[in-house]
Amino acid sequence: MDDKIIITCMRAEDADPRCIIEGSTKDICQTCWKEVWISPATLKFKEEKNGEVTCFVCASKMFENDDDPKFISRTPEQQAELLKSFLNDEPDR
Repeated sequence: MDDKIIITCMRAEDADPRCIIEGSTKDICQTCWKEVWISPATLKFKEEKNGEVTCFVCASKMFENDDDPKFISRTPEQQAELLKSFLNDEPDR
């Protein structure tokens, strides 16, 4: 696999509403063309790095055939979104 940046996102059809980061919008998996949720910080990262959005299902298949996948840590903005989401999680959400 070449060194392009693959951004993995939840398929909209599979997403538990409680797991969608506030402010997220829908994007499209560039492999299967299904809708995915992308958070504001991830969208910013995608635009800055010219990343390619792929759903978790398609990404899993890609990585099966990659004998040396490399992973990038979350950005501080992505980490802050996750932390805020977890801290604000309401049981009835």
